[in-house]
Amino acid sequence: MDIDRLVNLLRFAIPDEIYDIEPGQVVYFVPKEGMDKKSSKTLYDLSRLFTEVKQRNVRTSVVSTDNEALIGMIACRNVKEISSPYKVAIGPWETGFGLVSEYYGMDGDSVFGKLCKMGPGIRSSFTYESPVVISIDANGRSGKHSTSIDSDSYDDPGMGMLQKRPETDKERKDLVDKYEQKFRKMLWECAYLGIDLNINGIVEEVELNKTKTEGYGLSLQMEKNKTSSRIDCKVFVGDGLEMKVTAVRKAVYLAFLTLEDGLVIEEATPAFTRRIQKIYRQLPDREEKEEKEGGLLYVDYIQSKTLRGYMSDINSAIAKLVPNGLIAIELSIEGLKEGAFKVIRSTPEIREQIIKAFNL
Repeated sequence: MDIDRLVNLLRFAIPDEIYDIEPGQVVYFVPKEGMDKKSSKTLYDLSRLFTEVKQRNVRTSVVSTDNEALIGMIACRNVKEISSPYKVAIGPWETGFGLVSEYYGMDGDSVFGKLCKMGPGIRSSFTYESPVVISIDANGRSGKHSTSIDSDSYDDPGMGMLQKRPETDKERKDLVDKYEQKFRKMLWECAYLGIDLNINGIVEEVELNKTKTEGYGLSLQMEKNKTSSRIDCKVFVGDGLEMKVTAVRKAVYLAFLTLEDGLVIEEATPAFTRRIQKIYRQLPDREEKEEKEGGLLYVDYIQSKTLRGYMSDINSAIAKLVPNGLIAIELSIEGLKEGAFKVIRSTPEIREQIIKAFNL
């Protein structure tokens, strides 16, 4: 399920096809070449899925697109949301429970109860993974607006969502079952695409890197430009391994490095936003979109969804540099879903270095 790719697409730009979805409409995206037998079967099941829940006619449509991230995805819009802003739910067939819930504005358990009456044939196609839900303001439609992604609708490990360590045998078994199901589904998709994975090699690499800890510390190199007074700050997660991200993401990371006790994302205060802004203003390579109204310099506080998006990009950049997942977690902005998020490997010396350099 290529939801990662979909989320990244929607975070930076809303495709025109999404804007064109009307209230009460359900859309299935297919390639320009047209539908195959599998797509036709999906469309039939799709219509049945939505009509069974409330026994009413549903407007299902087929939309051809060149956008590979949308192909095979289903998108729907609640019939009651007739004006901006409104929400659109997008996901593959497997996220049917969530798609129907968003479409009718119903509780997920109620949807599940109704679909159970349809028999195991159709129910077995679904997983408990949720679709992506985005908020859209079509009044300023340009095709280049960034979106807000509901954090509860997409549980991306790269967004700093640590799984709670299992404390009981049942919790451990449930966690194993969950990951085995995800792993099995990934292998099925690879088989369908004709991709052969070197599973044994991956397992050996993970096992090898479990204990490999040398050379992956955290350090900062700062130099103030005498002409511009900007601070060239480089972040290293190992000997010569520089984390390269945009200025705004670097500012977010540095702000988190200053937090000894971490931050509950949904409780981010204007003071934390101002800290990010103060760091950002002193960095070189500032971004044009952040200088314009609606950018980082024009907000009183960063929405939790936007902050999680930055965190996801930062953590992905670190993961590419650090092969040891256990160490990568300690260098990333991580935390339990309802708890505080922080960089575990930050130190009092690093915090003092940032605070002094940026006059925080």
